[in-house]
Amino acid sequence: MDQRMIDFKNKEKYTIDDVRELVGILRGEGGCDWDREQTHESVRNAMIEETYEFIEGLDKHDAELMKEELGDVAFQIFFHARIAEEDGEFTIDDVADVLCKKMILRHPHVFGDVTVKNSDEVLANWETIKKAEKSRDTLRKQLESVSCALPSLIRAEKLLSRYKKEGGTVEKDKDKLIEEIEKSAKALENGVNDKSIGELLFKVANLSYALKINSEQALYEYNNSFIDEKS
Repeated sequence: MDQRMIDFKNKEKYTIDDVRELVGILRGEGGCDWDREQTHESVRNAMIEETYEFIEGLDKHDAELMKEELGDVAFQIFFHARIAEEDGEFTIDDVADVLCKKMILRHPHVFGDVTVKNSDEVLANWETIKKAEKSRDTLRKQLESVSCALPSLIRAEKLLSRYKKEGGTVEKDKDKLIEEIEKSAKALENGVNDKSIGELLFKVANLSYALKINSEQALYEYNNSFIDEKS
């Protein structure tokens, strides 16, 4: 073990700056063979898993678990940035630069001369600025901007919300929505496939959205109830 690793190993307390060095050691000469072999694609799922594990800590109000899992998320951020740096694409400093510039731009009431009365106006300004900077000048571009990597129930509700914000009409009447769900369920008698199940689930998400129920959270809680009931 060289002196750099000895000194790093024996530090009394580490800071966020040390994460960059840690990743450099693992990916560098004499580091970890496994870490050096990884690509953005090979560790893609790790970012998803670590994020959800942080959410688990959040839901349980477990500060120790939140701290640990935020660390794992931070490691993934630095790890991906290191891979990008090795490929000559960008560095972690570039990530920080883009982040700070974006937040400054989207908070003109803090860093500029814009005046807002409440948080609703803050959100309205945010959406206006975001739309302009991303050149989202059509409804399709606005809908496509909702990440396809989101869990599908969350994405469905965000699509409905975005569509409504852009002037679209989203059904709110509970009875009509239930009737539409029943029609889709009845149609399954004629054949079940990905499209028919997807249509049914989207209509359920629409009902949840109309009733201001978080469908993702509702299913999350019911999954836990299922475990309690069956075990």
